[in-house]
Amino acid sequence: HVFTWGIGLIGQLGHNDEEDQLAPRQVDPWRFAPEEGEGGPSGQGEKVVFVAAGANHTVAVTAGGRLYTWGSCFFGQLGHGDTDHRLVPTLVVGGGTGPAFGAPEGGQVVMAACGGAHTLVVTQDGALWACGRACFGELGLSDRAERHVFQRIGGTTGAAFGGARVVAAAAGFSHSAAVTADGALWT
Repeated sequence: HVFTWGIGLIGQLGHNDEEDQLAPRQVDPWRFAPEEGEGGPSGQGEKVVFVAAGANHTVAVTAGGRLYTWGSCFFGQLGHGDTDHRLVPTLVVGGGTGPAFGAPEGGQVVMAACGGAHTLVVTQDGALWACGRACFGELGLSDRAERHVFQRIGGTTGAAFGGARVVAAAAGFSHSAAVTADGALWT
């Protein structure tokens, strides 16, 4: 189960409102069902195995490798192809150019990181994806253009990071870092 608390100004708590929560409150489990009526026992949705919180947005990764995002989206950091805020967890799907995160059925997400206004995602194949604000190059895409859908760092070949697989990522307010399988730290 996912519990959130604190400031809810732009829906980053996922409770379908913008209210602050002074104590942990459970996010409705059925919000993590990929399709209406799907999910685990009693339609409760998929098991969430990872969460991350940014300045004003939140992400969750399910056991099935799906990514849900919610909260502020001023710069496209939720990855839904727009700048619309989301008050509840919303499944990330392809942004008009195919499935999210590559592969024919979409790559499975293993972890994510939230920065001030950007999001990073590590997929099972060791790729690193980014979306959101890029004023300071925090997306690692060699420019300062914001992205409203996730784009793979290093392009389709994944040539970034010396060809090594990314195993973890972190996002600061306006910077990012990644660790590769060979133990190298990239910033």
